[in-house]
Amino acid sequence: MLNIAIGGQNPVTHTGQLADLQITPYAKEKVTVKDGKYTLALPDLEDWYKIYVYENGVPREFGVTYVSQKFPYIIRGRTKLSELTFTPAYSSSSLKLVIEDYAGNQATTILR
Repeated sequence: MLNIAIGGQNPVTHTGQLADLQITPYAKEKVTVKDGKYTLALPDLEDWYKIYVYENGVPREFGVTYVSQKFPYIIRGRTKLSELTFTPAYSSSSLKLVIEDYAGNQATTILR
């Protein structure tokens, strides 16, 4: 709900939803590769929620805080930072990263 009043005028109220229809792709430059290990830096985006990393089309799993369960995505504020560094199973495998915001919008970045 949004109330707007200009000067001494009575406020006008509008109820609705913001149009969140897209998300900026994860910047490939935020990935560092050293000795075959990939390290993902946290995105600069304010509203990202999850990051999926696919190796040869299969989602990688990431550990989180407070539970021993692993998830097929990185969860903002829950995934252990140590999990952001990983070694792909094969040096020739394809790597794709999909970032998702709280509204469910997704954008894809091809790492290799």
